[in-house]
Amino acid sequence: MRTWIETGKCGGDICDGFAGLADFAEAEIAEIGPILDRAGKRLSEGKPLDAMWHFTTEPIQKSSKNAAAVAQRSRLLAATGQVAASVYGGPQGAAAYTAWLTYETTGDLADAVRAGVISGVSSAAIQSINTIDLDGAEGIVARTVLTGAVSGAAVALAGGDEEAIVPPWGRG
Repeated sequence: MRTWIETGKCGGDICDGFAGLADFAEAEIAEIGPILDRAGKRLSEGKPLDAMWHFTTEPIQKSSKNAAAVAQRSRLLAATGQVAASVYGGPQGAAAYTAWLTYETTGDLADAVRAGVISGVSSAAIQSINTIDLDGAEGIVARTVLTGAVSGAAVALAGGDEEAIVPPWGRG
C-alpha cells in the first residue's frame, strides 16, 4: 500500500483486490443491457413469464459468476469471503462458500459437494476444538495438536500429498 501511495504503482494482494473489485463492477454494469435485451426479445416472442423468470434469475447467475471470477483473481478477496461466510454462517457457511467457489471454478458438482463437505466438517471440528476447556499450556498444546490433525486430515481428504500436510521444518 505504501508503494502505491508513494509511487502510484500498485502491486500485491491489496491491489489485486482493488482491481478485482473494479472488474466486478464493470462486469455487473456490462450485463445490464444484454439482460434487458433478452427480456425484451422474450416479451416480443409472446413469452412474458419466461421473460420475467429470466429477468429475475439472470442477474443472480451473472453476479455469482462475476464474484467467483473476483475470488479467483484475488487471494485477499477469496479469503475475506471465506472468513465472512464462516463467521456469519458457521460451519454451514464455510461449506456453502467452498462448494459455491469450487463449482463456479470447476463446473463439477461432485467436486463442489466434496469440497463443501470437507470444509464444513473441518470447520465444525475446529469450532469444537476451540471450546476445549483446558487452561494454560495444556490447553494450548491440546488445541494446537488437534487443530493440526484436523487441518492435515482435510488436506489429505482434498487430495493433498505429504508436502501439503507436513510443514517444511517437519520433513525428514
